[in-house]
Amino acid sequence: MVRKGKDWRSRDRAETLLRLASGDSPKVVAETQGVCTQTVYERRQQWLSKGFAGLVDAPRSGAPGKLSAYLPIIEESAQASPMSAGEIHQRLVEEFEVTVHLNTVKNALKQLGFVWKRTRYSLKKP
Repeated sequence: MVRKGKDWRSRDRAETLLRLASGDSPKVVAETQGVCTQTVYERRQQWLSKGFAGLVDAPRSGAPGKLSAYLPIIEESAQASPMSAGEIHQRLVEEFEVTVHLNTVKNALKQLGFVWKRTRYSLKKP
């Protein structure tokens, strides 16, 4: 977990436990990692009660995604024709009556793996 953990928090918690297992006092571990001793005690208690599940973050509450139901529609629209984020936003507002900010649509496109770049000006005049 310390070497290949994806989340820095879980790596930090695992390092705390390894330091405690090697014989360091909680005060030394806290000073080394830049946390308070209470944090070290809590990490140890989580490990004893939950095991590996105590190293990773627990799910957090929050509002559900506003566009999670519309992600397939957004992906289909973006792949069907080259549309800007503003055009996709406009389609969502007109056809599905979804009221979200343009940045939310941009974040959804990024989440789907779409990349767009600024269109360069053509040398030909229209």
